Amino acid sequence: MLRGFSVIALLALCAGEANAAGSENASGSASVERVNLGAPGSVFCPPVSVLPLTGRITIFEENAESIIYRASIDSAIISCATEGEGLPKSADVSFSGIAESGRAEIITGELPVFLTVLYQQRVVYQKQVEDLAVVFTPEMNKIAYKGKFEDVAIPDVATSAREDLRFLVGFQLDEQQLQHNRRTAIP
Repeated sequence: MLRGFSVIALLALCAGEANAAGSENASGSASVERVNLGAPGSVFCPPVSVLPLTGRITIFEENAESIIYRASIDSAIISCATEGEGLPKSADVSFSGIAESGRAEIITGELPVFLTVLYQQRVVYQKQVEDLAVVFTPEMNKIAYKGKFEDVAIPDVATSAREDLRFLVGFQLDEQQLQHNRRTAIP
């Protein structure tokens, strides 16, 4: 399901602002890591990165004047495993970050997080969006969260083309949230 962004907008963000080594977000630099499980040196695991303009989200009240809560994705890790000596067919992608609310009340919300499998920086092989529930209380208005996309299919491409695969993680933003991130981006 695609919410808030078109595939073309996602690809434009990918081509112009993401890199496989990592990306910076509102809380500093996001860490990314590849973990290969199985025989050393025999498993290819595509890189994962946090898409820069989507690495943070701000949830506004309907009038767009007041912030209800905000969050950032601070790390993403991909783990691949194989059965035997073959190439991996799937991966798990974990992500984590901080969410905060400045209000002295109980707030229940959702963080819409996407995972995209991209081939050659322009072909979207797969996209998933999951809502991660968060709860803030007056005593706990800043929380750490973790989430995971499990058993994500890795495209069956030629071995030589596997270097052109990459996984992207970010928040599924609406137009208002994307514009806010553009205005407040860290140079």
